[in-house]
Amino acid sequence: MIKVDAARSKELAIAHEVVVDSVNYASRIQRGLLPSMERMKSVLGDVGVLWEPRDVVGGDIYWMSPTNDDGSFWVGLIDCTGHGVPGAMVSMLVAASLERIYDLGTSTSPGQILAQLGDFVRIALNQDSEDAESNDGFDAAICKFDPKADSLTFAGARIGIFAVPKSGGDVIRINGFKGALGYKGSEPHTPLPEVDLKMSDLKLVAMATDGIFDQPGGADRRAFGPSRWRDAIQSTCHLPPSEMVEPLRRRLDEWRGDGHRRDDLSAVFLGL
Repeated sequence: MIKVDAARSKELAIAHEVVVDSVNYASRIQRGLLPSMERMKSVLGDVGVLWEPRDVVGGDIYWMSPTNDDGSFWVGLIDCTGHGVPGAMVSMLVAASLERIYDLGTSTSPGQILAQLGDFVRIALNQDSEDAESNDGFDAAICKFDPKADSLTFAGARIGIFAVPKSGGDVIRINGFKGALGYKGSEPHTPLPEVDLKMSDLKLVAMATDGIFDQPGGADRRAFGPSRWRDAIQSTCHLPPSEMVEPLRRRLDEWRGDGHRRDDLSAVFLGL
């Protein structure tokens, strides 16, 4: 029996090592899908990114399009169903779909892009059929930056933006549409509402996923919430976006304390 137990332990150890190696390799693939800081900073004043999957891989992803001929470009933040390996698989589908939408050129505004992205993901997972087995989707926000037109256009599905005025006023929270995208259904998504802002009026635009807002903590184990996040941005927005990430991460860690982290954490800070 001792020999049998030892053999089984060895088999389990080998199987565990194979799984861990596979997930670590998947993490490198997922990170390879993310835009580089160099590319993002080449068209923005400065950039800060907080991207921490709860597990080795996760369902959050941020994305940036190539720069168009007129100098405009899109930046998006997406929170897919679940976390870990299932969430990562959906995030890769979302990233590939965004690249396809850009290549097709049929959608140019954030509201149209998000609607088409929802349709692509739904169809790719066969969720538009009656016998669909999966029911997955995502929250998302996309901003279109057009420096020549001094224009920033935002659309979101359950993800909003936090805008820091260049004048030094209070951080402005702009909510996204209340519904998520993808999931089961046969009706095409309709373009989402958009908000237009002037780039010259803003110092910073930030987007964050609900893994930040929903994390319980503090003395009463309450959710961190968007109001505390807005206050945290307000207290750090005097810093360049790339230097805001660490104090904000510490603020989230202090709030969570010894509690278990419930979800992936993702936020992008885009300097203008």
